[in-house]
Amino acid sequence: MDSPGKLEKAAMEQAELEQAGLEQANLERAALTAAQAFVAGHADTSIQRFTDNVMSWGEEQIAVPSAHLPVSETFMAAESDMPDLTALMAPFKAMAKSARWEQSYRQADGLVGDDMLAGYGFIELVGKLGPFVSNKVRLGVGAWGPHIKYPAHHHAAEEIYLVLAGSAWFELEGDAPAQRAAGDVVYVRPSRVHALHTRDEPVVVFYLWQGGELRERSTFTT
Repeated sequence: MDSPGKLEKAAMEQAELEQAGLEQANLERAALTAAQAFVAGHADTSIQRFTDNVMSWGEEQIAVPSAHLPVSETFMAAESDMPDLTALMAPFKAMAKSARWEQSYRQADGLVGDDMLAGYGFIELVGKLGPFVSNKVRLGVGAWGPHIKYPAHHHAAEEIYLVLAGSAWFELEGDAPAQRAAGDVVYVRPSRVHALHTRDEPVVVFYLWQGGELRERSTFTT
């Protein structure tokens, strides 16, 4: 039988976990509010394509486990001199330490290089796996460190990359590679082959994704 001291300690630890969960949920809601305001107020017509689904994403918020990736430090260090981008990044930074950092690929897949696996990741805020559960849209932030190549690939969904900080070279099928920096919007229509690579600086993006299977694995071209 556990002693009263052990029971009290366990109760205190449980209360601390519950409090941390509530605080993280509040941070997530603040990030969602900022993301919705940003999308709803943006003048770019390609972003406006996502407004309805972002505003009516669903109803359920669930707890997701925290997971760390080294690229989170790149994200936390990112800065912008554009007030609207700073306002969007701030609540994501507030929740980033306890967020679930993810990668879509593994070394065993052989789809992307070790450079990318060592230096990229994303926080999904809205999507099939939560924390805000949606079958309509995905949104979050992602980061790639310097000198990373994301090979050419495509998927059924349409996608937005909005550069928050740093820069990257984006390659869209049929267009010449172009450098995109803070404030630039890159729209990828469904099934269009695209790629990106960074050079001497990292890139941080806000992303939107809708259509098709929300967790579809991209098809890579050779």
